[in-house]
Amino acid sequence: MTLGILQKRDERMANNESKRLIKNTGIIAIGSLSTKLVSFFLLPLYTGILSQEEYGTYDYILSIMTFVIPLVTLLVSESMFRFLIDAKGADDRKRIISETFVITLTGLTVFCVVGGVFLTATNNNYTLCILGYGITYVLASLIPAILRGEGRMTAYAVCNFTVTFITLITNVLAIAVFRLGVTGLFLGFIVSHALSFIIFSIEMKLWRYLDFTRVTKKGVTSIVKYSIPMVPNKLSWSIVDLAGRIIVTNVIGVAANGIYSIANKFPTLINTFYQFFYQAWTESSARALKDGKEEAEKFYNFIYEKLKRILIAIVIMLVACMPVAFKLMINPNFSEAYYYVPLLAFGMFFSNISGFYGGIFTAYKDTKMLGISTCVGAVINIIINLALIKIIGLHAAAVATFTSECVIAGYRCNQTKKYIKLKGNPKFLSACLLMAVVICGFYYVNTWWSFAVNFVLGAVFSLYINRAVAGEILGMILRKKTRKGI
Repeated sequence: MTLGILQKRDERMANNESKRLIKNTGIIAIGSLSTKLVSFFLLPLYTGILSQEEYGTYDYILSIMTFVIPLVTLLVSESMFRFLIDAKGADDRKRIISETFVITLTGLTVFCVVGGVFLTATNNNYTLCILGYGITYVLASLIPAILRGEGRMTAYAVCNFTVTFITLITNVLAIAVFRLGVTGLFLGFIVSHALSFIIFSIEMKLWRYLDFTRVTKKGVTSIVKYSIPMVPNKLSWSIVDLAGRIIVTNVIGVAANGIYSIANKFPTLINTFYQFFYQAWTESSARALKDGKEEAEKFYNFIYEKLKRILIAIVIMLVACMPVAFKLMINPNFSEAYYYVPLLAFGMFFSNISGFYGGIFTAYKDTKMLGISTCVGAVINIIINLALIKIIGLHAAAVATFTSECVIAGYRCNQTKKYIKLKGNPKFLSACLLMAVVICGFYYVNTWWSFAVNFVLGAVFSLYINRAVAGEILGMILRKKTRKGI
């Protein structure tokens, strides 16, 4: 009887944390999904008005900035979020937020001085755009981190919605109306993030969170000590993404980078949806530890099993639907991008699974492991790109990305054994591998009948592997209808 009571208690605790995870994921998705989808559907506008060279230049600069920003900020906003979860009282929260702002403003000052001198010396045409992008992006990212750390997920979602919505409006005006090209894209981003920071600083009365007299050397050191190991992790993720783009741009040309960037847009859509979950997961994985290691392990395994099945279903259906979606969404000038989508899509699957493992390491505050794993993946990415780019062209970048993501996921999976034991399912993995090969085979046939076969196979397989989740959802719907009928 005692065992039964304990089992029910464990199930109840896992269900409570799962409900929190689902609720937070839903709130984040509501705040971001609509604008993310609108942004995606603006691809025809971007590819129709901008040339391959213009779009390639814009994407190239953004990729460089994803490498620079972690060095500027030391990712202290991530530290602030994690420390706020464990904060004890209002005074402790003020100290953490104030120390984060001191570190951030110091980094931005160095960025403006060093970056301004370098960009001016190299006669860069987008100096002010790059500096403005960096400043507004960093400042705007602090607000969501505070809201997440305080558990204000609804406000967090509204903040994301606001900045994305304004970005869409300004981008359309800058590109379609005023025809400002690359400069217009940057201006749209700068204006939207600056307005978002100002609006939400006023709404949440940011000044009430700041008290620089509370800043201590010990506190600053603690924040930086936690965040620094995440810098090589973030940089390595940037290298994994950036290495291919830099090598492609310099070896094949900026137009080729524009094509590769378009190929990445569809797999990135998967990551857009995943980020809704991941942002909630980093919080839930940390909170789950408060219930003890045994309960946390059960919770992690429960989410792990569901996540794998949902992610592989999404990737398979994306590839299955791509022949039609690509023709509808993308200008014929970028048609070559079609051939690189499958490898990048399955690479994104491994990237997202790596993020799940990363949430566990973050919960245990083992940020060092994140940096080590992604450094290994980044080195492999660069080696493959350099070895194959002149032989197989853009295919080298796709192969390098896929391979490095697989290595990172495998390495992290193995290292999680230090903390918990994640259960595997060899039969399930074999079935997924076989289906992936079949789907990709029909994908490259690229005819109406191969699309039809792919769609049916993908839909049946996806529903089958997620039949438990589908059954739960259907049961919830039927119960609600029954209650309404009563």
